Amino acid sequence: MVSIRNFEINKGNFVAAKKTVGRPPKFQEPCRPVTMTLPQRTINKLTEISEDRAQAVVKAVDACVPDNPEHQPLVSLIDIGTNESVIVVGKSTMLGQISGLRLIEISPGRFLLSVPLETPIERVEVALLDILQQLPEEETRERRLLMSISQSLNSVRRERRISKAEILVIVKKH
Repeated sequence: MVSIRNFEINKGNFVAAKKTVGRPPKFQEPCRPVTMTLPQRTINKLTEISEDRAQAVVKAVDACVPDNPEHQPLVSLIDIGTNESVIVVGKSTMLGQISGLRLIEISPGRFLLSVPLETPIERVEVALLDILQQLPEEETRERRLLMSISQSLNSVRRERRISKAEILVIVKKH
């Protein structure tokens, strides 16, 4: 095989030669270029992770987002005191349909549930059941999430082990 200006002669046929010039690949998986605008403080923080911005972004994402979201619990009880926990859930498209229910992102893909103090917990339970009845069977992840929340709320409500508390919400200046 003879190489002539980006072509190789293989058994009398010209075949495009593989490039052997340029930088070696940064990652051992499929990649594509991405252009983004970031705040300077984010760029500064990325530099603390790695001088190579691409490596820094990959490391930050890998640290924050699990490779397999299926291994992350859909619903967690996070301790906030001696004898108290809050419900933290994974991302959901259906929970946003419940009137008054807010999802407060506390880390990537993890949300705190918030309802106004005057909202009876039973109203949230009924809304969850209504959504579950209308949700297609093939929406397995969403069904498991909503069912888990519903069962958790039902259990603690029946045992009178649920209360609501206020959180401080600051209104941003425009």
